[in-house]
Amino acid sequence: MIYLLYGENVLASLEKVKAFERRFRREVPHAWRLINFEDEGADEQFPANIEASLFAKKDYYIIKHASVAGEESGKQLAGLIKRWEGDDSVAVFFERDAPVKNKLFDAIKK
Repeated sequence: MIYLLYGENVLASLEKVKAFERRFRREVPHAWRLINFEDEGADEQFPANIEASLFAKKDYYIIKHASVAGEESGKQLAGLIKRWEGDDSVAVFFERDAPVKNKLFDAIKK
């Protein structure tokens, strides 16, 4: 399941993100990842976070501000979205504003 949270009511969207985080901490405390592409070094750390979950049956991700991800991270995310569509993974994307129109967000919106 892929969720895309954005819009004018940022506080409501953030509250939903926090609810997912609480759920992940409770259900899979060591098997989820939070990636904020506004954090320094997030693009460099992102491939390592993906590799850590390659053998998991389900992925649990909260991804903030993917619109500012570098080109390579965007390509990797697009590939993951295809994988997530076919399994029971849960990915939550959060954007402060409406997502930019690009291939990554077109894949999320499908």
